[in-house]
Amino acid sequence: MTITIITRTHLIEIIKHLDSRRNHVGSVSND
Repeated sequence: MTITIITRTHLIEIIKHLDSRRNHVGSVSND
């Protein structure tokens, strides 16, 4: 159970990180 929770947390962090990079790249492209 604990492992699953940790994995979900990591996935959320990874998604946030990818989302931030995508937004950053989008901003650069728009610029």
